[in-house]
Amino acid sequence: MLSFMRIDIPDKTVRDVEALLAKRGENGNVSEFIDRILQRALFFETVREVKRQNAGIDPQELDRLIDEAVEAARANRSRTTPDANGA
Repeated sequence: MLSFMRIDIPDKTVRDVEALLAKRGENGNVSEFIDRILQRALFFETVREVKRQNAGIDPQELDRLIDEAVEAARANRSRTTPDANGA
């Protein structure tokens, strides 16, 4: 993780964000706000890309592929996760 990165943001934008955060009762940490916004933007960009890639796939086939992936992930998780007794 980068501990420091310089991003130039206009003073008015910083003041607007600080005012918004203060109105919400948050501590006014602009860096945390920017991090949350960027994470959200990355998530939605990933969703758009996945939708674009899957646009030509039959919905039933896509459901089947998703079901297979979920089953495989669950099977793998149950093999690598200790049971309630710590075994």
